Amino acid sequence: MKAALLPELPADSLRVADHPDPLPAADELLVAVTACGICGTDLHILAGESYRPQLPFVLGHEPVGTVLSSGSGDGEAWVGRRVTITIFTGCGRCERCRRGDERLCQVRPRATGVLERWGGFAERVVIGISQAVDVPGGLADATAAALVDAGRRPPTRSGPSPPWTNEPARQLWRAAVP
Repeated sequence: MKAALLPELPADSLRVADHPDPLPAADELLVAVTACGICGTDLHILAGESYRPQLPFVLGHEPVGTVLSSGSGDGEAWVGRRVTITIFTGCGRCERCRRGDERLCQVRPRATGVLERWGGFAERVVIGISQAVDVPGGLADATAAALVDAGRRPPTRSGPSPPWTNEPARQLWRAAVP
């Protein structure tokens, strides 16, 4: 697959290179990326002014695409579905994770495409099954990618999770959800 690698920090650009397709583990899905938003966080990382992932790294925490495969039977229901992600994952056990606020995990906060797990600036990306969020049919891939990180809390599997802090994004998402 082609991937836009971040080779160093700071960097003026990404380097497009061939890389083996990632393989999903038992609790993961392999997604064919059709769109990925570019966020201010990506630009700050490039400039060396923010998070510092282990290099080389693939940025892109706003991917949208189609699930190609699952690492186990637990994810087979996702195969063929158009998805985006919840960016943050946590330990799942601390108070904040149990409250549904993984971005503030007290034990092990992770952000796909920002730290640890490679992101969507590639033809394929591996995401956790628990991160998968269906994209409404009326929403174009590029629009959905722009909305992934548009609010204070990410959308859930059943739709947006208020309170949103970005009113235009909230209106777009609601207009697309039947």
